[in-house]
Amino acid sequence: MENTATQMGVRKLLALRPANLRNKPTSNTLLEDHDIKEYIKDPRIWDAYMDVKKDASKIKKYMEDPSISDMLENASKKIAQYQKACGS
Repeated sequence: MENTATQMGVRKLLALRPANLRNKPTSNTLLEDHDIKEYIKDPRIWDAYMDVKKDASKIKKYMEDPSISDMLENASKKIAQYQKACGS
């Protein structure tokens, strides 16, 4: 499953740090997003995040799981919207 836009979004997601998510010029921060909050709470998503953060080649394994790949696509879109709103 090759989806360049999603892979770029995943790379951006992996690069996020809490300090980068606060004090942006918009009040609609990424961590305030309902879906993002739910993703962070889901242990499967968190485990996948930590696994891929350690070894990016494992993303293919998780892209085959429909629930995780849907989350990654949705998070990727939200990150792009957030960056656009912040002028990044």
